[in-house]
Amino acid sequence: MVMFYQGTITFGPMGHSLAVITSSLFMEHKNFRGATEQEIQTLRDSAKNVSSRYAKEILLVEEYLTEYGLGALPGELEQERLILDFLCQPAESDIVVAKKADTALEYIPRIHPSIR
Repeated sequence: MVMFYQGTITFGPMGHSLAVITSSLFMEHKNFRGATEQEIQTLRDSAKNVSSRYAKEILLVEEYLTEYGLGALPGELEQERLILDFLCQPAESDIVVAKKADTALEYIPRIHPSIR
């Protein structure tokens, strides 16, 4: 499921960023099954870039929502940041990749309730 996730158009650019994060999780399995060092580094660079982009998108959306009294509850953004950091950090094993995929599958419906 993480390989094929696509955010709806209502999710805007964040949907694309989240799709890159989830597809990277799928591709990360290859790091433990014969990927070249260059492929591994390319995937790590991509994860770092998309993590940074997604974090910026979160902040922009939250600034806007906060202006109208609709911002996240205290601690929610920090929890989301911790999840994002976990998902985008290089895994030490394929077991960690599977844990990251499970985390993503729990996280996506929380922030985008129409995906269940």
